[in-house]
Amino acid sequence: LVKILDILNGSNAINVGRPYRHRVPQHIDWSYAGLNLFKDSSKNVPDSRLKLAKGSPSVALSRGFVEYVTNELNLTTLINIFDSKPFGTDEMIFQSLHSDDALG
Repeated sequence: LVKILDILNGSNAINVGRPYRHRVPQHIDWSYAGLNLFKDSSKNVPDSRLKLAKGSPSVALSRGFVEYVTNELNLTTLINIFDSKPFGTDEMIFQSLHSDDALG
């Protein structure tokens, strides 16, 4: 495993594709403001929307990505939304965060 992570050289190994419509919770405000996505509320702008993606739940994430998610983002609302569906949403949280270039 260490050898594989060395080869990745700080890159994320994550499968990303389009989510199945029937697995995406409907009537949700996917804006950063609606999700209260950032711990720094000044970054929760209503005109930026999270771009949803789907992929394998097995991922290899860089330390930088994990630190960013841990230190900068508030995932409480997003996790609660995804948990409202019976299956498939574990394949969307990290994939969506990874795919949204606007997150930084």
